[in-house]
Amino acid sequence: MFIGGGLGSLARYQLGQWLSSVRLWGLPWGTLGANFVASFLLGWWLLPAIQGHLHSRHWYAFAIVGFCGGFSTFSTFAFENYSLVHQNLWAKALQYISLSLLSCIIGVWLGLKFGSTTFKWH
Repeated sequence: MFIGGGLGSLARYQLGQWLSSVRLWGLPWGTLGANFVASFLLGWWLLPAIQGHLHSRHWYAFAIVGFCGGFSTFSTFAFENYSLVHQNLWAKALQYISLSLLSCIIGVWLGLKFGSTTFKWH
């Protein structure tokens, strides 16, 4: 996990640097790109590889928890919601999505409110 997380973090940083020059609609393209790429890699390569050939929990820890987690925890969030929808638990998926987004936005707000008083918006 440690090595995978480090590699995922490095990949996220590099992608963020590369996408930081995109000035379309004023969106944080580095984060959006990292979330999309990690989710894509999880669904396209990592989950099929683990299900098809690599049944090792060490590979799961390295690739899924480590690399994708270091790259973007959003990929895990996307997979969990996919799993709920795949089980026809649409209401649970919508509840999880809504609660996750709202609680994380509130978490950032609370962290800024009660944390560092030196944070400045760019």
